[in-house]
Amino acid sequence: MGLRLNSERAPFAAGAAVLLTIAVGVTTSRFDDVWAAFPLFAVTALAAMAVIALLLAAGPQEGEGPDAWQSILIVTSLILVLGSLTELADVLGSSTDNSRTLTWIGLLFTAGATLVALRYRSGVAALFAALAAGFSALAFVDWVASPENEKTFRWVLAGLSIVFLAGAVLQRTQNARQGAQLAIASGVAATLVAVTLIVPLIGGLFNVFGDEEEAELGVAFGWELYLLVIGLALVVYATLDRESGPGYAGGIVLSVFAGFAALPGEDGASLIGWPIVLLLVALAAMGYAYSLALARE
Repeated sequence: MGLRLNSERAPFAAGAAVLLTIAVGVTTSRFDDVWAAFPLFAVTALAAMAVIALLLAAGPQEGEGPDAWQSILIVTSLILVLGSLTELADVLGSSTDNSRTLTWIGLLFTAGATLVALRYRSGVAALFAALAAGFSALAFVDWVASPENEKTFRWVLAGLSIVFLAGAVLQRTQNARQGAQLAIASGVAATLVAVTLIVPLIGGLFNVFGDEEEAELGVAFGWELYLLVIGLALVVYATLDRESGPGYAGGIVLSVFAGFAALPGEDGASLIGWPIVLLLVALAAMGYAYSLALARE
């Protein structure tokens, strides 16, 4: 007799999957230094297969995307699959501190999450797949190129944010949920770009590097412009599709941009630069908004 999960029993199955995921996480964490690698892998993999079986028993839902209970099954199954891949690496003798190991783990997880996203039209699975793909790209660059500083990763993250945003735009008419999640992934990548800018900036503020080149304050104009454009694009995307997630992501990116733009220049505080540009553009936009409002009366 095959497994079949109807909508009435499905919420209980989702709750059971959550409890199983927590139980496996607690157990494997507690016995991480006690059990051998294979028992840890077996426990996690069996739990993953059990949840995946329930997900397959439900089948794809009709409509734009899965119901809430099915999304829970998707999330728990992906978490357990990721845990299984990590334990499998230990079984194979590969260290998760190695970027090569992280690359193949990330690629396998990306493939699995992508399959789930396509089959179930799941937005959260698309987000998992996008983040895993970005992580895999960073791990691969670290494995192959072994960059000496954060600049290489910054460019990779910037490229990923643009690719994710382009994917979000393309998915708008196909699957709004997946498009919104890809937009969120773009915001995450852009925020990480900001992090790579903040680290050397803090070093410059406290002069911890000890030389003038690294002690320079401020962020390059090009990166500030990048953050402004990505942040505004995410906010516009959120307003057009009425999705809050991309709006929050865009707000974070714009807040970071504002923090960078507020830093005084080498000659001290001045209206020259971002202050005057932002004020002029904002006034022009407000004037256009008022003209639209008056035209409706």
